Amino acid sequence: AMSDVANDSIDACTVSFGYMFPPDINLALAETHRVLRPKGLVVATVWVEMPIIPLVGRIMTAVLGHKPPPPPINPLSLSNHAAFDVPLAKAGFGMLNDEQHTMQFDLGNEPDVAWRLAMLPAMATLQDLAKEGKHGDVFAAAREAFERDTATWKDPSTGCVITPDATCRLVVVEKQAR
Repeated sequence: AMSDVANDSIDACTVSFGYMFPPDINLALAETHRVLRPKGLVVATVWVEMPIIPLVGRIMTAVLGHKPPPPPINPLSLSNHAAFDVPLAKAGFGMLNDEQHTMQFDLGNEPDVAWRLAMLPAMATLQDLAKEGKHGDVFAAAREAFERDTATWKDPSTGCVITPDATCRLVVVEKQAR
């Protein structure tokens, strides 16, 4: 909560890939609405597609031998437009602009660096599994699955691992009078 910020005191707010993480999106948006001045703007981005997330899921499936539970924090939780649009409207925001943009991520041509970058979302889980010792060499299994799954991501001229297109959504909304 932004309890130190006065009501109707902020002209604009930017939230870059952040609204998908609060446990209560409605509370987060209500707080944003509270601190914005009338007609205040929010510029926000959310992921629509992010190839790293399903990649990590496939790798963890290979490590565990079964599909892992959904992550506690899901970067794709607002990928469905309604999942973001409905709470925005409920909080009292009106849509001014809605765009989608694609990008790729170059994970580099150092295999160890590329693997570590891609596995950042699950590295702590791999470390926990390694400590438990129930799944063998989880790092070797994850690395092998990564190499197998990203073989088509390698640029033949540079050796860089480049993700398929990721898509983000950029929205601009305005605080409406309640």
